[in-house]
Amino acid sequence: NKGETDSEGKMTIYLEAGREYTIRVEAEGYDPEEKTVKIEEGTMQTVFEMEKKTGNNYILILSGFSVFSLLVIIFSVFKFKNKMRRKDIGPEKMEKKDVIRKKEEKKHYIEEKNKKELKDFEFDIAISFAGEDRHVAENLVRALRAEGVRVFYDDLYKHDFWGKDLREYFQGIYGPKARFVLLLISKHYPIKDWTDFEFSIMKDEAKRRTNEFILPIKLDDTKMIGVHESIACLDYRKEGIDGIVDRLLKKFKI
Repeated sequence: NKGETDSEGKMTIYLEAGREYTIRVEAEGYDPEEKTVKIEEGTMQTVFEMEKKTGNNYILILSGFSVFSLLVIIFSVFKFKNKMRRKDIGPEKMEKKDVIRKKEEKKHYIEEKNKKELKDFEFDIAISFAGEDRHVAENLVRALRAEGVRVFYDDLYKHDFWGKDLREYFQGIYGPKARFVLLLISKHYPIKDWTDFEFSIMKDEAKRRTNEFILPIKLDDTKMIGVHESIACLDYRKEGIDGIVDRLLKKFKI
């Protein structure tokens, strides 16, 4: 009996029940295998489990039987393992396939990691700014929320921190509750007590993160102690609100 396996990789042979059969399987690239089995009425048996070699037919040589009645044997064929695949397609093609596979695995890992991170954080963004720059912060927040970004902006959460100790409250906001912090740097930021407090929380949290956490945005040419010159910043004067929002949305997908 000669033929291809079905879409599930199985070949079913129908045999007369109550008899003993010697079954021999020959497949190109493999040593022949032979077994003797006795088929009981109404049963289904897996006789051979062999790796599939794409594109080949398999030859079953069955002796001492007549084919006509009960289903009894399933010939199971499994996927060809990596070792055999490497042998067939050559090292160069296999190397290319390995590179593609690793890229796909990395992409999947990053996607799953990002999904997990989104669940772990209460906010996608917490924004820190001096009061004199509130108009910029407000425009950024409005544009980000329009894109579905979860933003902590003090005016939106006054009801939440009303009556609470703000030093304790902000420890969470500019720490573990936010995925990123937007730092709006201007000449006003370094001289404010509250922005200094928020920045100290960010720096402590950044030490615990494995990826970037503080995302600086320059509103002017102020150089701020604690933000090294080697750290990449966006310039609000060049990017504008739309440019910053666009880059931030891309950041989420990295």
